[in-house]
Amino acid sequence: KVASEAAKIQAQGLQYTFQAINKEFEIGLSGLTAYTEAFKAATVAVGGFAIKNGTSFEASMSKVRAYSGVTEEEMQLLSDAAKEMGATTSKTASEAADALGFLALNGYKTEEMLSALKPTVKAAEAGGMSLATVADYMANSLTAYGKSASDAEEFLNVLTATQNNSSTSIEQLLVTYRDLSGTFKMLDVDFNESATLLG
Repeated sequence: KVASEAAKIQAQGLQYTFQAINKEFEIGLSGLTAYTEAFKAATVAVGGFAIKNGTSFEASMSKVRAYSGVTEEEMQLLSDAAKEMGATTSKTASEAADALGFLALNGYKTEEMLSALKPTVKAAEAGGMSLATVADYMANSLTAYGKSASDAEEFLNVLTATQNNSSTSIEQLLVTYRDLSGTFKMLDVDFNESATLLG
């Protein structure tokens, strides 16, 4: 009984001590609580964005698979390439995946998509354009021009140089090439000559 009473008194003493400490740092604890709640809210928001972005990426890559019929190994290569663009450029992995989807729609094979992706990203950044739009217009233009994915870098570099040396934007050039590449092919006009005419 004596031990029980002693324990009770000791517990009460500790309770009073903690109450005093809590009162002493009431403002600080209040601020800490507010900070903690804000941190929780931010964490939830970031987590929600990550989940949404991840879902968007997976959905876009699923389209690439459907359009191209690539193998599991090729799918991994394309997925890694899109993620690399998301990590090293101003574009996201989901945007890179969307671009791959448009390339796949235009009949590009895995190696062609991989070789064309980086030049497409660079051109989209230079022109302030949607990555998917550049991929779509570029692929359509090259096909009509009778060119292949291996010509993508040269083609887009010419367009970027033309933009830098004229008042014509990459977007304007791509729209024109999309409509006139067949004519340029028929007239046997190369990239540089046609770009000079359009710029």
